[in-house]
Amino acid sequence: MKNINKQLIVKIQNVCLAVAMLMLLVAAAFPLLGIMKEEMMLMRYVYAAGAALAFVVRATQVYEGKNFRVKRLHGLERMSALLYCVSAYLLFNYGNEWGGTDWIAFLLAGALVQIYASYMIGREEKKDAAAKPE
Repeated sequence: MKNINKQLIVKIQNVCLAVAMLMLLVAAAFPLLGIMKEEMMLMRYVYAAGAALAFVVRATQVYEGKNFRVKRLHGLERMSALLYCVSAYLLFNYGNEWGGTDWIAFLLAGALVQIYASYMIGREEKKDAAAKPE
């Protein structure tokens, strides 16, 4: 029963993370494509909600394995979510009505860190699976 609950929690976290990433993608696409009408000012709230949701999911994910490198890579994923939150803060508080361009730098930095971490986690887990004799 306890194992089923953990599996359910992991599935819910994965769905929430996918929703958060879609929120970030859609909300970031509007100002990057030049769609900056008054009605689209709502998109910065969608972006901030996506960043907050991504941070909450990453902060609650727990790696229970023994591989120190994978544990460190999960920490990098948390850092990428924190970079998304910084990006949302800059989107609201600096520069012109769309927050200048600093928010884009933090968005890209978070995306690059997340891509690297997810690639390396998969690689390390494959290495661990190949090394275990079953």
